[in-house]
Amino acid sequence: MLCAVCMSMFLGPWRGNHHKTVKNVENAANNGCYICLYLLFEFHEKNPVFVEGPSDQIIYEFDPWIVHIYTPLLSLEVRYELLRGRYADTSYWQYIENVNQDRLKDPSKVRDNGLVGSGTTVSNTGDSIALEYAKALWQNCLKDHNECREMSSCLSPAQGGVSEQSWQPKRLIDCSFLDGQLHLIHRDSKQIHEAFATLSYCWGIDPSFYNLTSKNEQEALNGETPLSNLPQTFRDAIRVCRKLHITYLWIDSICILQSGDDGEDWELHVREMCRIYSSCILNIAAEHTSSPSEGLFMDRHPAIFQPTVVAPSSEEVERIMARQSLDSDTNSNITHTPDTRNQVYQLNIVNPRDLEKEIKYTKLSSRGWVMQERLLSSRTLHFTQRRIVWSCYYGNSGEGSKDNEYSGERFSSRVLDDLNPSSFEPNFARLWWHERIIDYSKRRLSFPEKDKLVAIAGIARAFNCKRGDEYLAGIFRRDLPWDLLWKVRVENCQTMTEKSHQSPDRVPSWSWASIHGPIDSRVFPSFLNATIESLVHIKSIDIVLSDVSNPYGRVKGGAIVFQGFLGTKADFKPEYYKCLFDGRHDISKVIWSIPLIHLADGKHKSIIGTVEGEDESTYGLLVQTDNPVCGYYRVGIFQSKEGDLARRILDDKVVRQTIKLI
Repeated sequence: MLCAVCMSMFLGPWRGNHHKTVKNVENAANNGCYICLYLLFEFHEKNPVFVEGPSDQIIYEFDPWIVHIYTPLLSLEVRYELLRGRYADTSYWQYIENVNQDRLKDPSKVRDNGLVGSGTTVSNTGDSIALEYAKALWQNCLKDHNECREMSSCLSPAQGGVSEQSWQPKRLIDCSFLDGQLHLIHRDSKQIHEAFATLSYCWGIDPSFYNLTSKNEQEALNGETPLSNLPQTFRDAIRVCRKLHITYLWIDSICILQSGDDGEDWELHVREMCRIYSSCILNIAAEHTSSPSEGLFMDRHPAIFQPTVVAPSSEEVERIMARQSLDSDTNSNITHTPDTRNQVYQLNIVNPRDLEKEIKYTKLSSRGWVMQERLLSSRTLHFTQRRIVWSCYYGNSGEGSKDNEYSGERFSSRVLDDLNPSSFEPNFARLWWHERIIDYSKRRLSFPEKDKLVAIAGIARAFNCKRGDEYLAGIFRRDLPWDLLWKVRVENCQTMTEKSHQSPDRVPSWSWASIHGPIDSRVFPSFLNATIESLVHIKSIDIVLSDVSNPYGRVKGGAIVFQGFLGTKADFKPEYYKCLFDGRHDISKVIWSIPLIHLADGKHKSIIGTVEGEDESTYGLLVQTDNPVCGYYRVGIFQSKEGDLARRILDDKVVRQTIKLI
């Protein structure tokens, strides 16, 4: 199916404007437009926050058998092929008339054109045919995928040596009961040795749905809470577990006390989050819904997997055919009859990345917590807007994919699939962590002040299980001082308030986790034959943990004390000095510069801008202070393309001070 704008392309002229805004593209994609779904994916790939800002003009243009849709930044190619037969139903012309009206009134509206090809007819992702498909994928993975079976044992060091067969979360939902009641079990009263599934979903803006508290816990344990009290997504997930013969299910809002215990149960589960998702036998993902009340399953058009077809007006068809006869390869074996009226065309996206687009930019994938839920789980069953998609360590598959075969490329870099600390150099490990931080910083958290570090704690724990490094509020000690040089991405970023560094319970300003928005944590995207030297000597690091038993959890503050040079912009040659602020500096106060590293004798790309061919550069922090004794807080980074000061620091020809960074 196509939206009014995409259908109108085939009614002429051969070149023109597509949707006026990217938001219209998004609306059309959500309505089921075949072309806009892929176009939206390309916009996301180029700029993940495009919807909030202005967009470039979108143009379409016909070539023989291909429609090009493009902006200055991206392009999409749609191939159209002539099918045999004609379409004589007069209702189609009423469809064309409606499209012309929609183009003016509701350009993102999608209508059924009545042209149906061959394919399986399924109307909902939760009907018997769809769930049988999911069951077949599940059983095939359990039977044949050694990679997926071995995942849990690979992660056991991060779990304290506990395997999935001998460990269970504190609470689980028993899905085997058919009496219409919620049956919660507690590991202190019932030990189980069966597999369990987990559920990933969006909490929504106003999470007023049923959740576990100290007041209603006993009722849930006694089986006295009706399942009808649970939101639809939870009930649908229980149905999936029953279909797959999985007895137990873990849902955070039902298996963690949400109130009534001063947060002790929540702190316990933060420590166990890595273990929960790496031990689960399956993760069920509600990709397209904004809240659990909307349900796991989605209605979809019966012809969703069938090739989209259009029947252009006869005048435009004749014009296209004429261009084809002039421009196409002379060896083409396609024969055109003189009368092209009512002929039908099939559309296919060139290089579609079909399965990836279904889950990469969904409502669920924008959540911060979901990143570790997806990376740590060995198997995920995605319920998307259009279909069921499966991903595991072996590969990916989905309804409507060619012969239901597994694609050779996985959706995301799972923790141990692409990362074995014993098999790569430290720079690669650092790059892997940086890529995770960049991805994570783009995602949304309902409570960023509380959850910023804990929502990625499971990945950090798994990543560090063999490295054995000290974890410092999102940064690893062996990567200092380099990893202090992250930068804020200016588009759509909400930073700390001006005085937030004075708050008693906070992430230190030197950590990327102090920023609530996109950051770039890569010090150097690329460098070649470069010598990197530290310009500071770290004396001590102190992190104040909310839970002293969990170094990966919340922090209440932290300080790095080092010896280094504390200067100002005047200490550098002005023509070589560039700075990039975090958005939290006070223009009425002095801005100090602390050189951190010196990079020399190689070509590299700067964290601030491309400086290929420069012989050397100095990078450091921009800081301010309310009281030097209490410490300095970060407000940005700087780069200087000359190395005179750095060499004097290295040669001990300048005075170094003891600096406390908070």
